[in-house]
Amino acid sequence: MALEHPIIPFFTWLPFALLLFVVLVTGIGAVVVLGIYLIAAVRNGPGQAVQFTRYVIGSAIYDILQLSPRRTIAMAGLAFKESIRRYVFMVFLVFVIVLFFATLFLEGSTAKHYIGFVLLLSKWLVLLVVLILSCFSLPADIKSRTIYTIVTKPVRSWEIVLGRIVGFSAIGTLMLAMMCVVSYVFVRRGLDHQHVLEPEDVSLIAADDSDGLVLRTDVQKGHRHRFSLTNENERAADGDDVERPGAASTGVNWTEQVAGHQHQILLADDGTPTFGPPIGDTLARRPVYGKLSFLDRNGDPAEKGISVGKEWTYRGYIEGNSLATAIWKFDGVSPNSFPEGLPLEMTIRVFRTHKGEIEQGILGTIVVRHPYPERLRPGDVVESAPISFRADEFVGQWLPIPRRLKALAPDGTTKDIDLFNDLVYDGEVELRVRCVESGQYFGMAQADMYMRRNDGSFFGNFCKAFFGIWLKMVLVVTFSVIISTLLNAPVAMLATSVSVVIGFFAQDIQNILTGKTEGGGPLESTFRLFEQQNQIVPLGESVQVNVAKGIDWVVMVLMTGVSYVMPNFRGYADYGGLDTGDFLINGFDIPMTLLTQHFLITFGYVVVVSTFGYLFLKTREIAA
Repeated sequence: MALEHPIIPFFTWLPFALLLFVVLVTGIGAVVVLGIYLIAAVRNGPGQAVQFTRYVIGSAIYDILQLSPRRTIAMAGLAFKESIRRYVFMVFLVFVIVLFFATLFLEGSTAKHYIGFVLLLSKWLVLLVVLILSCFSLPADIKSRTIYTIVTKPVRSWEIVLGRIVGFSAIGTLMLAMMCVVSYVFVRRGLDHQHVLEPEDVSLIAADDSDGLVLRTDVQKGHRHRFSLTNENERAADGDDVERPGAASTGVNWTEQVAGHQHQILLADDGTPTFGPPIGDTLARRPVYGKLSFLDRNGDPAEKGISVGKEWTYRGYIEGNSLATAIWKFDGVSPNSFPEGLPLEMTIRVFRTHKGEIEQGILGTIVVRHPYPERLRPGDVVESAPISFRADEFVGQWLPIPRRLKALAPDGTTKDIDLFNDLVYDGEVELRVRCVESGQYFGMAQADMYMRRNDGSFFGNFCKAFFGIWLKMVLVVTFSVIISTLLNAPVAMLATSVSVVIGFFAQDIQNILTGKTEGGGPLESTFRLFEQQNQIVPLGESVQVNVAKGIDWVVMVLMTGVSYVMPNFRGYADYGGLDTGDFLINGFDIPMTLLTQHFLITFGYVVVVSTFGYLFLKTREIAA
């Protein structure tokens, strides 16, 4: 899985996050106080403005100190009952119906498609429901004057705002919980299937020379698997202590990996192979990442790998049949953590300058090396003998490094070494990858190689992904309620929708202003569209073009400012946002560190934005 934004440890992230939060809250608070003073000065004059500002600030502090959880829960209960009366759970029925018909279109799809579909459907249905509920509730109460029965009671504005946020969030939480359970069952049942031996291959099993033949399963879910009963030993994709695809030592055989999974082969009494359930498509890998560095084709240290002309510069490439090397340094390596060796897994991209053997992967080697060879004594082993592998494009490769390795002694002989005793120093070890074939290149990023610990629970990981959707739902509810205290329902819905869209495309907006994205703003893009010019060709100098660019600049500055304030709703792996669904889709466990950071970010937004809602509602003339 591509991970452009590394996961920062919680206690490394927390001090900087708190400092940024304090600075932003201080700045926003100063702007709010100045705004209150200016509005009061326009209405009542500078003399009365100071007293009014002091009154508003004092009232806000007093009201928050007198905040009653009981009254807040009562307000939340009213919002919850109001939502029930509006038949919001009909949306869940729509969700189930869509899943029913989706089965017809997803038949034969991989786990990524199933999981991605249910996450996308759940997210947008819930966000749409809470958006409509939150935006129309308070304006409708004000318009129908039912709000009078609340504001005339001893209920503070804080409690009205927070109560509605909690109530609508409770509705969204209940809907998400039901969607999570139904989605999990849908994914499990959709991916479950059973293969049998291809009827045409049954006769081959009875032959005396059937060993080594490539056999086939029947077609299920739009795919079939090939297998041989005498393959080399490998470990199963799910990480259990079994081997694949054919284990002479354990008697365990595995089919080839197709559509992200494989099947265990079990031999019946008559020698006919039967197949177990799919393994490897619903994972929650827990990787241990290292730090990546490069050597160039001459063996000298390089800041990054070379470019092969791809627009996406996430990966660096090393040249084949040269001294170019990708070096990963891992920490925390010990016999207690990995008693059997290094459970290595990697995803390497291949760039071919010539076709070569197109049906085979590109040959490469891995060398386990001591991280500090200068600290070794004369005669000590510096590195292991090269371990060969073939890089398969777009496929994760399981390549465990055993504890017992071969190494070349200084006298040229081969000797057995122990990984932890001879090559690991203070918990650190280096893994060096090279491409062997001339004219071919390996592309690698830091997250493309990792040591795989015991996998987590797929259901637990599924719930974590829905927790990420829940955080976005709470933010949408908060913004909707607060904006609806100031604007009427349709305008509040439009403003909240624009805010959510900006949250999804914040980085794209910032790239347009900084010039990283060509083509200019909306008006300049419109000019290019009508004149049939691409984004790179400069527009001619004219009054219309200059005016359009000037208006675009003002618009983009405003939108960029808003984009820095709004929460980032995009995926974390690519954009550093609040969406963690990519981890689940790609079979990686969502770290609790990341979820904790996202929860605190959401909590900070709720606190700050609800303060604005209090001020809007406090200063609004509700009674006629």
